[in-house]
Amino acid sequence: MGQPTTAKPTRKVTLLRRAYMAFGTFGELLIASPNGNVRLVTVERPWESNRKFLSCIPEGVYICRKRISGRFGITYEVTQVPGRSHILFHVGNRPEDFQGCIGLGMRFGYVDGVWAVRESRLAINEFKEAIFSETFTLKLKQYTPTSGETQ
Repeated sequence: MGQPTTAKPTRKVTLLRRAYMAFGTFGELLIASPNGNVRLVTVERPWESNRKFLSCIPEGVYICRKRISGRFGITYEVTQVPGRSHILFHVGNRPEDFQGCIGLGMRFGYVDGVWAVRESRLAINEFKEAIFSETFTLKLKQYTPTSGETQ
């Protein structure tokens, strides 16, 4: 992994978790961008009390930093997760493709008969273009109809 940057976050990104299921967690990522808002869908492991490699991370506000990963190239790491490290945004489709990280897609669908995200590589590229920053603030919360967030 590359060294973390020290720049202050410039973007605010919201991950709204819409479904906590026994086999995975699914939501949407909303990025306010000067070139227009971006909406992507997300896939994570199910909630397993924040257990390393098995669980999605807890709801909260985190600082994300650009990182260089030997496996995933240039990506972003979610930092300051209690008891966890190396939580990355990366390509993948199904919850089992992740070990606590966050996967992005353009839409939901099935992959090999499993509920998943589709067009993950395209979504990761769109994500990087929309962020275009060394750091950003990630607000991660459960969706509620009264949360004021739009689709």
